[in-house]
Amino acid sequence: MTTNDKYINAVFNFDVKKFNKLLETESFDISLLTNIGDGIPCPIQWITQFWEIIFEHPENWEEDCREIIAENKQRNLEIKQLLIERFNVDFKPIDFYNSDLWFDRHERDDTFEDVLYESRDSMIAKGYRAIDLDLFVAVSKYDFKETERLLELGANPVCIIKSEGDIIPYYCMDSIGTECSYLNIELQDIIIDRVQRNPMKGDSVILIYLAGLAANESMYSLLSKYDPREDVEDWLKQYDEILEQCFQNRPT
Repeated sequence: MTTNDKYINAVFNFDVKKFNKLLETESFDISLLTNIGDGIPCPIQWITQFWEIIFEHPENWEEDCREIIAENKQRNLEIKQLLIERFNVDFKPIDFYNSDLWFDRHERDDTFEDVLYESRDSMIAKGYRAIDLDLFVAVSKYDFKETERLLELGANPVCIIKSEGDIIPYYCMDSIGTECSYLNIELQDIIIDRVQRNPMKGDSVILIYLAGLAANESMYSLLSKYDPREDVEDWLKQYDEILEQCFQNRPT
């Protein structure tokens, strides 16, 4: 294993002891602060920022996980501090939309129809507000700036949308929340069981999952600030009824 891979593994697994030992025994390649290599468009400090986003609120995790999440958060923070102190790293917010990070999302140049599989005019004619449709597109591209702009103007993050050909309706907060749940499961062995994974040796998909989870957690946090629902439980019951009706009426 190369020295660079050792550093990447230590940061990825928020292993502050190993990171400290490496700093004492092996030279740190400054180029890692630009790109970790192997065609993966990610500086090493972004890995720390991904985990920082994911571990931000230990109190929001299941009760039996909170202690380990708080420990993970602290270990990751210590690595962040070492990067600042030793290499003067400036931790700027990650621009997911304009980055070339690999994770499941629509591309920046995708059209409205690429995202919703129906024309904007057609969906507006069905009664949807343009601002809610535009929000769904912005969220699907992880365009945080446009998403926040639309939310500020009154876009509804829980507007239920059903485009041509869809069997069931959906809403953007649910789509993002579902992706968060899926990616949390994929990363559970690292987060909860602290299994050491090597993203540079045949396990690069795990870095894609990490970037995706950070992007989705960030987006969900933004959307949640503008959630208009007063009684979420009652709203979800009504949504379940809509889903059930769609399944009953679907073509056989």
